[in-house]
Order: sequence, then C-alpha cells, then structure tokens
Amino acid sequence: MLNIRMVTSSGEPRLRLDNNDWIVHGQPSDFESPPSGRRIRATYSNGDEIAVEFLDLPTADAGAARYPNARSDMWSRLAFPITAVEVLERFGGSDFGFGPTWTRLGGIRMTGGFISRCGVGPSWS
Repeated sequence: MLNIRMVTSSGEPRLRLDNNDWIVHGQPSDFESPPSGRRIRATYSNGDEIAVEFLDLPTADAGAARYPNARSDMWSRLAFPITAVEVLERFGGSDFGFGPTWTRLGGIRMTGGFISRCGVGPSWS
C-alpha cells in the first residue's frame, strides 16, 4: 500500500494517496489523471504541485537509462521487471521541493539520489 500526503504551507487541504486510493481535496487550479491510472498531477493557485507517476522498467538497461546518476552496480541487485514510482512535490511560496532526480532545500540543490527496496532495508545510491 502506498501513502502520500502533500505538504503545504497554506494549511489548505491537498491531494493525498491513502492505501492506494487517491483523494482530491482542496481546489486544484489544474488536475491531470489520464485513464491509464499511471499518473496523477495537481497544481494549486499558491504554487503547490504534486505529481506521481508509475513507470515500468523491464530491464536493468532501462533503469540505467532512466536514472543515469544512480550507482551502476545497483541495477544488478534488483530483480526485473520492476515498477518505479516517481514523486514530485513543489511547495508554493518557498524554495523547497523534490522530484525524481533532485531535491531542493532552500539554496541547496541535490541531484542523483535513488532509493530502492523501500520498506525492506532501503538501499541508497
């Protein structure tokens, strides 16, 4: 089961994922949810944004192509095919947020992080 609660400084209700069920709260200024169910995106008038996408990676080569900054030896430790989940959040009115290949904490921007085996002894690279 996947759970995501959108962070916001506004205190207003936001999109969330509870045990794999999407719950749309608040008043998104833009909302995308294609019929495939593999992506959802909501933006709000104060600049808050959340996007979640599920991607099929059939081989280690596909993983390495999608995430070129991840440690190359990591791919041999994973059993393919896998489904990757990419999460993006931007916090309106701030310099904080994160995406599939970057994290911004104020004036600091970090790139290239990758987490595998979440909940089963995470492996960072």
